[in-house]
Amino acid sequence: MSQFDNPTDEVPMDERPIFDPAMLEGLLAFGDGAILRRVVATFRNATDAVPRQIGEMVERHEWQNLAFAAHSLKSGSGVMGLVGLSRLASDLEASGKIEDLEGARAAALRLPELYERSCEALREFTEAH
Repeated sequence: MSQFDNPTDEVPMDERPIFDPAMLEGLLAFGDGAILRRVVATFRNATDAVPRQIGEMVERHEWQNLAFAAHSLKSGSGVMGLVGLSRLASDLEASGKIEDLEGARAAALRLPELYERSCEALREFTEAH
């Protein structure tokens, strides 16, 4: 394996980590965790409807809207350390850009469950801090 190979490419999607707490640990330096809880709540409030909306966009073939929504989810989830959700959103964004119905449907079907697992990981992290 070269230094440029990504070892996670060889790991099945279900076995890859979905959360990297290092992304949020910096917020803990600012106090008792109140900022962390506010940031997590803001993320949740801003994204709760996104999995359903993305599914609807796929079925209506709203490719530009899909790519934009998926890009936003990719960025937001990446900042939150939700690496699995960010990867899936990246796949959705790419599918939207090339109007790949099959790929978009497959990713959109996985999105609600991964979103819930990701939010559960955030909840557990905030409760521990």
